Amino acid sequence: MASEIEYFIEGVSSPVHRFNLGDRTIEYWAPETATDRILIAHDGQCIFDTRTAKKSTTWELAQNSIKVAAELNVTPPLIIGIWHQGQVGDSVARGLDLSPDSYFKSGIPLFPKNGPFDINATKGDVYLNEIFTSYLPEVLSRTNAAYSPERTAMIGASRGGLSTLYALKDHSEKFHTALAHSTHWTIGKYPLVDLTIAGLPEPGKHKIWMAHGTQGFDSEYGEFQDHAHKLLLDKGYSFDRDLAFTLYEGAAHTESAWAAQVGDSLRFWINKSL
Repeated sequence: MASEIEYFIEGVSSPVHRFNLGDRTIEYWAPETATDRILIAHDGQCIFDTRTAKKSTTWELAQNSIKVAAELNVTPPLIIGIWHQGQVGDSVARGLDLSPDSYFKSGIPLFPKNGPFDINATKGDVYLNEIFTSYLPEVLSRTNAAYSPERTAMIGASRGGLSTLYALKDHSEKFHTALAHSTHWTIGKYPLVDLTIAGLPEPGKHKIWMAHGTQGFDSEYGEFQDHAHKLLLDKGYSFDRDLAFTLYEGAAHTESAWAAQVGDSLRFWINKSL
C-alpha cells in the first residue's frame, strides 16, 4: 500500500488523505461515520486544498457535502479527488486525461482555445478505466465505506463535465449519477453534443445533472446545451424523472462559481439516491 499524508481543511473535523498510485495523485475525504455514498471528482487539485487549487480557490467539496447531508439527514459521502496530469492551469496536459477519446478521435472538428492539442496523445479512456479498476478500489481498501454503483456519483466541470458524461458510455454499470458543471461543449460543438448524448445509456437507471453560467467560457455554452436537452428528451430522458439543468445567471467559469453551485448538484444526487 502506497504511503499517504493527511491534512485538515477549514470547518471539517476529519482529515483529507493524499497518496500517489503510480504517477497519479489521489486524495480522499471520508466522514467519521461509515458511509455508503461515494463521490468521484475530477480535478483533484481543486477539490480540497487551497495550496494546490487554481487561484487558491477550491470547490469546498467536503464542506458542501457535509452541509447538504445534514439538510437531508444522511451521512456525507466518501469523496475521492483525482489529480489530472500537469500543473493546475495547464489545460493541454489536463485535457489528456479529460478528453472523450473515441469522440475526439472520430474525426469531428475540434476548437481548442488554450494551445496546441494532440488528439493522438489523449488518454481519457485509460484514465476512466483506471478510476474504477485501480483508484476507487485502493481508496476503498483504506476506508470503511461501502461501495454500490447505485449510490455512487461522478462530478466534474468544463472538460471534467465532458469526462463525467463520457464515463457513462463504458462505465454505466459502475456509477449512478453524472454531475456535469459547465460542460465544455464548445471544444467540439454540435458533433460533440451528438456523440455524447448518443453514447449515454438508455434512460431509466441513471440520473444526469447539468448546469452552466453566463460569463466567460460559460456564455458560449447555451446553444449546445439546448441541443443536448433536445437530444436527451428525444432519447427518453425526462426533467421530471432523471434529468436536471440549472442556468446560473452571472456565474463564470471558475472554481468559486462551482463551489457556489455544487450544493445544488449534490442535493440532486442525494435526493435521487435516497
